[in-house]
Parts: sequence; structure tokens; C-alpha cells
Amino acid sequence: MDLLQAEAVADLVSAQLLAGVKAANQQLEGALSGRLSRIRAQIVDLLADVEAHIDFADEDIAEEDARRRSNVASDVAQQLEALTTGFEASMRAREGYRVVLAGRPNVGKSSLFNALIGFGRAIVTDEPGTTRDSIEETIDLHGHGFVLVDTAGIRENAGRSESIAIERSRAAAASADIRIAVIDGSSPLVAADHELLAKREANGATLCVLNKCDLGEGLTSIDRRLLDRLDGPIVRTSALGSIGLDDLRRALIDAASALRGDASVTIGLSRERHRAAAERARTALERARGLLAANEQSEVAAVELRDALVELAAITEPLDNEAVLDRIFAEFCVGK
Repeated sequence: MDLLQAEAVADLVSAQLLAGVKAANQQLEGALSGRLSRIRAQIVDLLADVEAHIDFADEDIAEEDARRRSNVASDVAQQLEALTTGFEASMRAREGYRVVLAGRPNVGKSSLFNALIGFGRAIVTDEPGTTRDSIEETIDLHGHGFVLVDTAGIRENAGRSESIAIERSRAAAASADIRIAVIDGSSPLVAADHELLAKREANGATLCVLNKCDLGEGLTSIDRRLLDRLDGPIVRTSALGSIGLDDLRRALIDAASALRGDASVTIGLSRERHRAAAERARTALERARGLLAANEQSEVAAVELRDALVELAAITEPLDNEAVLDRIFAEFCVGK
């Protein structure tokens, strides 16, 4: 068992979502180790080629091929870039997409939160400002994980402690993967609603929820025209009447699928240390590629390739110098 597989055991024990269990099992079975091993083998081959021409220049070996070397380094760098690019998406798929319910007080955020998780986690009252600290719960919807976050209602003229909670709500909504903009559909839009809808173009996805639909529509014709111009789905719900909740769940799944894209969950990087090491290895390979393409400073290029191997080795296992020498004597006609 290598370090990656040992970490997979810990991930498996702590997994709260089906996607996390599947990813940990794949890593435990060696999927990520195998992918990194194949990448390392390509770099070792390239390093053996470079060092053979440095250390055994007087031997009868094939001429240096700068173009082929550069292409190999570029290909391996692209493989590492694909791993690091999909890191955030694969992490979200395993740990759950952060979903922040935002809106003004008493629009039904906490009621929707409770309805989605299936029990009364958040306190629900008619008094504005009941929710002060953010509340989180993790749910699994057909294999998609979500960390739901209930936040303080956004309004003006709040007290000091509530104002702090409101600023935290704004920050949570800005950094969320998915925002649920909860609006009281039984009354006209107000300034806080317009503020929420104006931020739909931020990073991530935003779902517009018109709650309290069982009380009848109170939106003005101007409000309806504004909502009609918005991109993305508009879901009508009643948290207390359990209306539209399945539509909201489907909208969440669709948003998560769009964010995930083609990211590989089963063989993706699972920890920040993996991503950082892979990124450093990719950077070293890019430096080596430039040197190899110019067919100059082979010694420096070899150092960069070794640095890349050391970084990748930190993820799984240490670099074995004998492996490089073995590859040189296996691939090149030297010492004979």
C-alpha cells in the first residue's frame, strides 16, 4: 500500500457522500497511483534519454532528438495540467457543492433548508433576524453531494450583531458554488431582492426560488418582467406546503452536473498536497520542455526533470535513482 492508498482509507472512513465513497474506493484500488505511475515512467524515460547523452556522449548511441524530447515533455505536462485543472471540481463532487440559501428575512430560507435536509435543523419563527450564525448540513441527491448553508436574512437598519451576520451571509453567498436566491413570491420585490438578483453573474450558479407560492403571487408586472430576463431556472416553491421541492432538487442536480463538467471523480487528485505537488511538477516540466526544444543546457533540463519526478514521488513514493540508470542501460547501447 502506498501513501495514496493509505490516505484513501482515511477518506473512506470519513466519507459522508456516495461520490466520496466511490472515489476513495477507486484510489484504494490504485487508480490514481497507476495514473501517476504511468506519468512518472514517461518522465523517467525522458530523463534517461537526456542523461545518457550527457554521461555517455562518447558511446555509440543515437543522436539527440530535440523535437521528440520537447513533445514528450509537453505531453506529460498536459497530463498533469488535466489533473490539476479538475481538482476543484472533483473535490466538490466528493465533498459536496456548497449551496448557500440567501435572501431577506422571513422569505422562508430556514424553512426551505429544513425541508431539503428532512428535519428541523434551523429555527423558524416569524421574527426577523432569527438566523444569526450560518448552519450547515450535508445531503446526497442521487449521487450528487451538497453542503446546504442557511444564512442570516439580508436587510438594512439591522443591529450590530445582526449586521455582522448579514456581512457573513454576503461573503458566504459570494464564495458559494451554488446560490439559492430565495424571494417571497407572495409580495412585491424590494431593494434586498434586487441586490440578490443583481449578483447572479458572480462565479458559480444561482437558482432563483419564488417561495410561498401557496399564498398567491404578489409580484408586480415590473417584477415579472425583471424575472423573465434572468438567466437560469426559476423554481416556485412552498416550503411549508412541500410544493416544488422536487423541482428544486432537480435544479440543484442540474447545476452540480454543469459545474462538474467532464471532471474525473474516480481518478482525480483528492488532496491539496497532491494538487500542489502536481502543479510544481508541471511547472518544472514546462521549464525542461523549453530547454529541450532549444537543444541547449541539457544538464539544466535534466535537473528540471528530476525536480518533476521528486514532486510526483512526494505524492506516492520516493524516487529511485537506480531506476533511471536501469532505464539508460536497457534503452541505450552503452558500456558494451
